[in-house]
Amino acid sequence: MNGDGSDALDFTYIGDLVQGLTLCMTRPEARNQIFNLTYGDARTLKQMVEIVRAELPDVGVKFKHATS
Repeated sequence: MNGDGSDALDFTYIGDLVQGLTLCMTRPEARNQIFNLTYGDARTLKQMVEIVRAELPDVGVKFKHATS
């Protein structure tokens, strides 16, 4: 992982994303509209590592810190 893990991203379940894309492509009222298809609850990369480690305790994560 680059940095200290404080970067936050909005991780969206793939099934929800596919459903949103399908609705955007099949609804006439969606034509020429802009959509932001996300879950709406950002988590830091460090939080995601903690979630993964809870399920897979032996997983290894390497932190890469930028050098000048």
